[in-house]
Amino acid sequence: MDELQTPYVRPQENSNRADTRWATFTDPAGNGMRIAGEEPFHFSARRWTDQQLDAARHHTELVPGPVIHLHTDHRVQGLGTAAVGPGVLPRYRLELGPADLAFILTPLHRS
Repeated sequence: MDELQTPYVRPQENSNRADTRWATFTDPAGNGMRIAGEEPFHFSARRWTDQQLDAARHHTELVPGPVIHLHTDHRVQGLGTAAVGPGVLPRYRLELGPADLAFILTPLHRS
């Protein structure tokens, strides 16, 4: 899971994976969890909280904790703010509306 992270000098959100149908997270012994979506979903996983990420000024300040913080999303907006350069292109813009998102969480135990 740590290989999903990009060690930016100034820490920021990263590692989102799109169009995911399932993912597993296990410890070295093979125990963990499998998450599967009824529809493709986005996810990111890291060993620090959003608050720790926001407070860190350098990547070395992020100390991995003992748990995985899993973030799931139905959709993710594309990049661009129009502050410097173009805004988000229309086909990547999120519009407000209802969405259904369902998962099956399965514990994994290695005997």
